[in-house]
Amino acid sequence: MSEAKPQPKTGPDAFGMLVYLLYIGVGGLLVFMFAWSIRGAVEVQNAAICGALSPEFRSQVTATVTRGGVPISGAVFNPGPAGKGMATTDDEGKATLLLPHGPQELVVASEGSEPVVFGLDLPGSEALSIAFDLDSQATTIESREPFMAPAFEVQDLEGNAVSLEDFRGKLVLVNFWATWCEPCITEWPQLDQLAERIDGRDDVVILAISIDQKREDILPFLERMSLAERPKNADGTPDMSKAPVVSTKVNVLWDPTNSVNVAYGSEKIPDTFFVDEAGRLSAAFVNVRKWGNPEAFHCVDGTVGDGR
Repeated sequence: MSEAKPQPKTGPDAFGMLVYLLYIGVGGLLVFMFAWSIRGAVEVQNAAICGALSPEFRSQVTATVTRGGVPISGAVFNPGPAGKGMATTDDEGKATLLLPHGPQELVVASEGSEPVVFGLDLPGSEALSIAFDLDSQATTIESREPFMAPAFEVQDLEGNAVSLEDFRGKLVLVNFWATWCEPCITEWPQLDQLAERIDGRDDVVILAISIDQKREDILPFLERMSLAERPKNADGTPDMSKAPVVSTKVNVLWDPTNSVNVAYGSEKIPDTFFVDEAGRLSAAFVNVRKWGNPEAFHCVDGTVGDGR
């Protein structure tokens, strides 16, 4: 009677399991390293989606000027032609500047000392607190965080309150304009065309905030631009006894304080700002843009979801 032969093992042995785990681990590490290596390229590609519109990616810098650690009031920052105007430090030695991304040179001048040039390399779309010491000429970044869009509450044309927070979770295009602004006359039909393209979407909204002194000026302007029309009589003619009704898909709003555009760093209108789904100020478009062009739609469509 022959002896039974031992059956070969069918399960993995310890060495095989170790090799398998090493294979999975090395493979995962390689995938992570590849993703990390192309991260910069992805960021560049995302920015390039809107490249035809020449966006600005700004940083908000809260600057403190000291001399030997003591705050200096009355010190003047000159950000140069790329920056958004000069700024003077207050009694605590602080000033706020809006600066574009990339390498910057800030000239800081104070009474009784020679101007000092400080170099910065700003990422854009960040809020930074930076200390500048005139004696040591040292620059210290004290904090950095996402550049959150300034909160605001404005009014619709019926006087109802509308706030930026009402649109959290959407990409918000905040446009500043006025009825007396000639470039705005050029841009308004473009905004209207973009609004028609995105009509029905719940992930993006356009807010056109008028900085006119009087809300009563807005509807007649929109009527002249064929963006508002009067109700019709039975014979189809406009009923001139009734007020025009807004016909554009753009949300037309009014800032009674005339201060929201200043908070956003808008010095000349029209200006348009992108606020992402998380409330971050992601890009600025200074002056007129052709929002009705396909490139503009692709810019908006490609930006939706970046802030989630």
